[in-house]
Amino acid sequence: MKRFTFLIVLVLLFASCEQKKEKVIDLSELRPQSERDYNQTDTTVVEDSTTLLLNEFQKWYPELKSIRILEERIFLERFQPLRTEKYVWYLEDGDSLEYKRMVFRDSIITGSAFYNWLDRSGTSYLGAQENIQKDPFAMMYTDTVILKLSGAIDFKKWEEIIEQEEWMDEGDYWIKQRKFGNMRWYVRKEEQLKDLTDL
Repeated sequence: MKRFTFLIVLVLLFASCEQKKEKVIDLSELRPQSERDYNQTDTTVVEDSTTLLLNEFQKWYPELKSIRILEERIFLERFQPLRTEKYVWYLEDGDSLEYKRMVFRDSIITGSAFYNWLDRSGTSYLGAQENIQKDPFAMMYTDTVILKLSGAIDFKKWEEIIEQEEWMDEGDYWIKQRKFGNMRWYVRKEEQLKDLTDL
């Protein structure tokens, strides 16, 4: 009897271990399928921030072909500007231009940054006509903004941009230096840029 019971338990155990075949329901028969081909790549282009900036800058400078963000810190950033823009502009003719613009909290900090930059660059006094670097550069110094350009600068074009955008007020400075030349200082006076040496 024990053998018979053991045999029945063993048969039941094997029977319960046998896998049951599950019925699979195909949901595609119940709902409509998407007509999109998911194997095809998406052609949507997401514009990055440099593309948006390029479009914005091209309004001023149509010859601008591409831009790159400058990562390295510059001396003027020691004075903790509220906003800093640093880019290299690549022009259609193959030249490049460095565009650096700092916006400061107030005129005291802006003045401190500017006069410290003068000392660091080896300029002996405000209005000094000295050569401080080999490449051409220009700088605009206003109440709360310092704009520094270097490289392939079209000075006349930049002066038109400054005038058009109304970036300078009475008493603000525009400094420019041609390649291997000396700095020339201009002050905004009576709605014009006037050479400091003529005043």
